[in-house]
Amino acid sequence: MGHPKEVLATLQQPYYQDMFAMQATLTLVDARTVAQSRYRENAIYQEQLSIADVIIATKTDLYKGDEQTQLKAYLEAQGLTNTPLLVLKEPLKDLAIFGSAQRCAERQRSEKEHEQAKIFSQYPQHELPHGSTHDTSPDWQRTLEEKGAVMIENAAQGFYSQGWVFSGSKIFNFKKVMNVLSGIETDRLKAVMITEKGIFGFNKVDNAITCTELDECSDSRLEIIDTQQDRVTTAVRKLQNTLFAQEA
Repeated sequence: MGHPKEVLATLQQPYYQDMFAMQATLTLVDARTVAQSRYRENAIYQEQLSIADVIIATKTDLYKGDEQTQLKAYLEAQGLTNTPLLVLKEPLKDLAIFGSAQRCAERQRSEKEHEQAKIFSQYPQHELPHGSTHDTSPDWQRTLEEKGAVMIENAAQGFYSQGWVFSGSKIFNFKKVMNVLSGIETDRLKAVMITEKGIFGFNKVDNAITCTELDECSDSRLEIIDTQQDRVTTAVRKLQNTLFAQEA
């Protein structure tokens, strides 16, 4: 599957929400390919592994040496040590492994969400949480009215954040929003965006992004939070060069 992040982003759009539910992403990999530079150095190959909730090694009956060890070493080098790795030992006979993979992915996701909840419970509320400072922050409101957009950055207790508020008159392109936010790498991203398709809330933890249609909102807001300042800087640069290019 080429460009898997874009495919997943498309499948998570509201249009498909009543058709099926995205429960787990399983990446099947032939461990023998790790030995070939045209695979291991390929960006899409790496992306296919990085999006996985569970990685499944296949065609193991054709392995002749330490292919599984090489695969584990490669995954570790790619920063995927915590992604569960299962081995499909008997092709077409070991289909039960997919049920195990589903349960493994659900457990992994639950653990991630629990850990993220603990981390972000320690993070102080952003200076512009949704709907909480409209009556107490006339300065940023005045800037929003005059320029149509305002940006605020914050740093506290080991976390860094950057947030934006855009006037409700600004209409974003839904497809562009989905594509750009799906590609942002940060601990946490949350947004409410007014688009030509309607108003949508976005929430991203790790590499998993969810999109929910909302009834109403007076303005568009987006915030990124991370423990690494350089990742915030990189995310900000990407947003300014893409999604916010016309609003900077």
